[in-house]
Amino acid sequence: MRLERWQTNSLGRDVPTTIAGRDFRPFAGAYAEMPDEATHPARTPRRPFDGSSKVTTFEQAFDVVRDGDAVSFPHYYRTGGDRFLRAVIAELTRRGRKGIRLIGNAYFGELDYLVEAVRDGTIAYIYGNPYGGLAKAAGGGALLPVRVIGCSHGGRQRDIALGIEPVRLAIFPAPAADPWGNASGVLGNCDERCGPLGLFDADVRYADYACVCAGTVFDRFLPHRSISMEHVDFVVPFEKVGDAAGIGAGTLDLARIMSAGNLKVADRVMALLGAAGLLRDGVAFQSGSGASLAILQRLSDHFAENRLKASFTIGGITQIHVEMLHRGAVELILHGQCFQPTPEVFDSLLTDPGHQEVTSSVYANLACKGTLTPLLDFSLLSCAEIDTEFNVNTVTGYDGRFVGGIGGGPNVGRSKLTIIFTTLAGFSKRRGQSYPSIRERVNTVTMPGELVDLVITEEDAVINPASRSPYLDALRANAPAAGISLISIEELAAKAMAKARGLGPLMPEPDLSSEAVEIVKADDGSILDVVRQAAAREA
Repeated sequence: MRLERWQTNSLGRDVPTTIAGRDFRPFAGAYAEMPDEATHPARTPRRPFDGSSKVTTFEQAFDVVRDGDAVSFPHYYRTGGDRFLRAVIAELTRRGRKGIRLIGNAYFGELDYLVEAVRDGTIAYIYGNPYGGLAKAAGGGALLPVRVIGCSHGGRQRDIALGIEPVRLAIFPAPAADPWGNASGVLGNCDERCGPLGLFDADVRYADYACVCAGTVFDRFLPHRSISMEHVDFVVPFEKVGDAAGIGAGTLDLARIMSAGNLKVADRVMALLGAAGLLRDGVAFQSGSGASLAILQRLSDHFAENRLKASFTIGGITQIHVEMLHRGAVELILHGQCFQPTPEVFDSLLTDPGHQEVTSSVYANLACKGTLTPLLDFSLLSCAEIDTEFNVNTVTGYDGRFVGGIGGGPNVGRSKLTIIFTTLAGFSKRRGQSYPSIRERVNTVTMPGELVDLVITEEDAVINPASRSPYLDALRANAPAAGISLISIEELAAKAMAKARGLGPLMPEPDLSSEAVEIVKADDGSILDVVRQAAAREA
């Protein structure tokens, strides 16, 4: 996987523009004009559908896969999807397939079998965000010369829809399907329900072949359909297709989320939203995952107690969102991904007209003529670090090592007011060292600074001078009365460094090599940055 024709993009980052023989654009700006492109033509059947069952075996579904083809799968089970992905890799290995391009969205768990499949040549290309074992392997150079291609949710949909990542077989798990290929994420066995399947929308629409592997194959037409039979070729009964318990991995550690530091930041975010005039009827918002849930609970309480009703909320949905709907505090939940697989969430999705499933394409695919994220009045996002140019990093930590993925952050950055919240500094108990969360230059850019309108910490807030937000005048006028001091990003970075030094010995700057281990794509398909391999620490 050769990286060639390195160029400096608009952020001053050196990036490859020829990757494995294919040409890409260097990032030119979040609002730069995109090429005139058309969607990838979908394969049509050679004979009219006659109503026959599409049920087949797992092994037979792979008959269409050739050496060098792309196989795609979704990540909505998170750590609970290991058994399914393991079966996919095992079948490709059993058949002796080589040079397969694996098109995921995110990879959770230890995944030693996937690392081995890269080493033996079964897998030659990995698209999607690495976590856990795959992140460790990628960061340590164990996958080289294969580099991971990091993407946003909307960016992935765009790449598949436009044929930039052409898929031969799109194979996906679902708790329920019928014999003709309709699939649902909210029917079937309770411990397999995963919620919306919209993360896989472009895959089934544009792949040559699509296969649903279902925990339960009902003998009647499904009353609820997340994916339609019009796009599905094969139906495979699959025992224990996914474990719903793994869905909340990394997003619902409530003890960590509701920490004193996060709650203090949540209170300040609420004050800031009030200053901007956004605690009112009719607003649309996304609150993200992780620490954003502390703010979401505050929003739910405020809107319910003051008899206010938001227009809609989108993103990864939890029980807090559903309670907000049932309290009359929001009119619509536009549900793209499940972060908390409870009976209450699924019952609401099945029965409440105000709780609607949406795809990742309508959420944020820039190849679409209309998407949801620009309709948001505000969005709340956390990060690993942010720099004095307001560039955001969610993938690597201060030491240059993998800590997360890209997800939907860059997509949600297109809201009318994008708020990045973070604590000033952190402390690594494992290393016994501290680090600032705001610095002069982040290790990796996953979201360009021009999409960030506001940064807020437990002490101060900063408005991006380049912000296009319509709420800036209100913020500047009302923030002091709300107890929010507005300072410059340089002042905030200095405070972050002082705070870090006060927490303990400062973590040294990372020693990054010239070897790229991940390519970071912007949501318009251009190359935003690379993750460079961090030098091994001395024992």
